[in-house]
Amino acid sequence: MAWQGNRTRPVRKVVTFSEQEWHYVRDSQVTENRQRVKAGLETVGWTRFARSRIMTGRSVTLLVPPGLDDIAVQLAHIGGNINQIAHTVNIRRRAEYAEIIETQRLLKEAVGLLSLMRDTVSAGLPDPGRLS
Repeated sequence: MAWQGNRTRPVRKVVTFSEQEWHYVRDSQVTENRQRVKAGLETVGWTRFARSRIMTGRSVTLLVPPGLDDIAVQLAHIGGNINQIAHTVNIRRRAEYAEIIETQRLLKEAVGLLSLMRDTVSAGLPDPGRLS
């Protein structure tokens, strides 16, 4: 009974696989973790993956709408431009009117891209009322 200790999950079982079965299981975990990374979620280890599969009896498929990577790249460029303006303003200790207007324009563009990203992700998700 040394395994139990103060663990919240004191029951331990050993599972064996053929080589072919193990490759299938391992590939399923790798695929799920790739989907999780694309969706901005943390990856899962073997124990959590196996427990989830056994308890729910189904695989997890995360739909990441196409184009999100492009939006993220555009947001990174906007952030870089804003940082350049901020750097220049900090060196001079003053901001020109044109820099303020450009920063506001870039921030509005970023907000628009974030809204597009939200709408794109929302469109790819199932209706929450239909989940059960």
